[in-house]
Amino acid sequence: MELHPRVFRLKLQAFAVVCFIGFETARPKAMRYFYSVYADSARIALQSILAHKLRAFLTLIGIIIGVAAVVVVGASVSGLNTYVTDRVAKLLGANHFMIARIALSGHMSDDDFEKMNRRNKRLNWGDYEWVKEHCTTCSEVGVEVGSQTDLKQDGIEFPGAIICRHQFPCGPSPLG
Repeated sequence: MELHPRVFRLKLQAFAVVCFIGFETARPKAMRYFYSVYADSARIALQSILAHKLRAFLTLIGIIIGVAAVVVVGASVSGLNTYVTDRVAKLLGANHFMIARIALSGHMSDDDFEKMNRRNKRLNWGDYEWVKEHCTTCSEVGVEVGSQTDLKQDGIEFPGAIICRHQFPCGPSPLG
């Protein structure tokens, strides 16, 4: 049994009208349900708070102390960071630079030291004097001569001792 195209179209339009009308009437019901669920939840929560005042007060105090602790720790870290940055800037200066024959941080193997010792040119007193004469924008030029050796006395060993000599144009070393 086959429907005529016009009859099929009328039945389809009637179905669409029924679905559309059903949707319009379902929307206010959904909103009422949504409102009633949240209103009931809020009512139950308020009743619980009023019934257990001490527990609610202690919970509130715990939240306040926790938030305050996080704020204090964050402010302390920020303040400490600013303090350290200022101290380092005063010690070395913002425009401070150093020239070294072998710049290292930490322990270096003997092979690496030998490679750098062969590759890097020696710095001598003439290099210091040349920088002092030709660096017209430098407010100060200083030099530090150091050597590392192992010391022993009366059976006590002190390996890797650094022996230094400073020369700065304006009195003692700014590094201490």
